[in-house]
Amino acid sequence: MSVNAAHLRSCLAQFATGVCVITTEALDVAMTVNSFAALSLEPPLVLWSIRKSSSRLQAYLDASHFAVNILSRGQMDLASRFARSGAQERFEGVLRREAPSGAIILDGTCGWFDCRCAEVRDGGDHYILIGEVKAYEKREAVPLLFAQGRYAVPEDIVPLVKGGGQTLPNVAVEKPVLLLDLLHRASQTLSSEFEVYRRMESVDIFESRILGDLSRNVPSCIVDIAQRAFISIHEARTAASALISRGYLFKEADERLSLTHTGRKKWQLILEHATDFHTRKTVGISMTDLSTVRRVLFSLAGATVNNASGGDSIIADPMGSVVK
Repeated sequence: MSVNAAHLRSCLAQFATGVCVITTEALDVAMTVNSFAALSLEPPLVLWSIRKSSSRLQAYLDASHFAVNILSRGQMDLASRFARSGAQERFEGVLRREAPSGAIILDGTCGWFDCRCAEVRDGGDHYILIGEVKAYEKREAVPLLFAQGRYAVPEDIVPLVKGGGQTLPNVAVEKPVLLLDLLHRASQTLSSEFEVYRRMESVDIFESRILGDLSRNVPSCIVDIAQRAFISIHEARTAASALISRGYLFKEADERLSLTHTGRKKWQLILEHATDFHTRKTVGISMTDLSTVRRVLFSLAGATVNNASGGDSIIADPMGSVVK
């Protein structure tokens, strides 16, 4: 039987899958795939495949480990970003950290697997990479799906059965939206929309977090800055080096970092953008509702309005910090 490749691909697209981003420890290597699958529980094995013609093939063949990041429904932009080939700054502005192996873990996913590349097998026009799971984490989030050439989200269907065994029509059950899910989606949306202002000031999200952190704290070591800014030490070091080279930070004799006069001016410009952004995004929201949101967020953060702001008014900074 002769198989038409285009027709076969169209038929295969009827099968709904999850969407994953496969990463290594390199910041220029990442790929969106829907070929990920479980292989074995004992030993714990998973697999995914990559085209032999892929420009990223050799990077994965050379890597001793890889991470599988299962994307959530709010991460279609990441799926599209890492599906493109040739992007030089794939992780710019992407919140991430390191797995035990050093492979990159993306924030906001449904879960991840940190794997040792155990075997590579030939699979026609693809290679099949088998990974031995060394670490993993499950998170509460709605997964992103891919079917029929487009992204989708799952819908719960509960079959109801009568006493005689007759199955009634499937009924969709609406699940309550989790507060943490809403917070994550709001944070990701605001940060993405604020990116244009960061680019206007020629800083990325990690650099802006460091500027904001040091604007509110005494000179600090890189470990303390990374912890307060919720970024990895590697990301903090990379961003701090860039800020030092541009004259925004000063490294003292004891390795502590502080803002220079130029750095404070740069932060003030970012703060002005944030203030304008805050004003535009809250148009039409009553002061009562805004006050309620602030109280809830401060309660979740384990702080009060007064001790977080020193009694001053504050705005939520879409860069992931609190701005006075």
